[in-house]
Amino acid sequence: MAGIGDPHAVALLLLESCAEALNTVPTFDADLLGAPARQFISPGQSVDDCCDQLSVYIPGIAHKSDTRGTGKPHLGAINYVAFTTRITRCIPNGMNPETGMYTPPSATALKASAKQLNADAWALWNHLFNLQSSDLLLNLCSEVFFDGISAIVPSGGCGGWTLQMHVSLEGYPETLST
Repeated sequence: MAGIGDPHAVALLLLESCAEALNTVPTFDADLLGAPARQFISPGQSVDDCCDQLSVYIPGIAHKSDTRGTGKPHLGAINYVAFTTRITRCIPNGMNPETGMYTPPSATALKASAKQLNADAWALWNHLFNLQSSDLLLNLCSEVFFDGISAIVPSGGCGGWTLQMHVSLEGYPETLST
């Protein structure tokens, strides 16, 4: 039965599935890391004050309905809950903490961090799609849309990716008075 905690439950399931996806990375390349230890559901976009981290948050909920010119939703209206997953990792930033001086990071260091982050993105995209296709993420009765995965602009020594998706969820029953 549908309930008030459904969006949060999906966010938790998504977080667990994303950690599972990232933990596949070292099985393909032993030089790369799996899921970060810091994992959480965020009450909004997570702050990149601590990398490495994996977070999921709900950026919005929308309602799509067929009003048929009445302005009132008919049966068949659909709730869509958006979910954003963020994976961040520490990347070379060139700042020497001892001297406070900046030296551009080496191309080798940047290439290594890009390899990890690109593997993270591909693992998330591939694994979540495979889970959904196998009816292991959400059931096939739920509409699940993978809206894309985009690189985060590196800042403050953090880089990473955001994966956006939205899911149809039934509303929950209420007893209404007038």
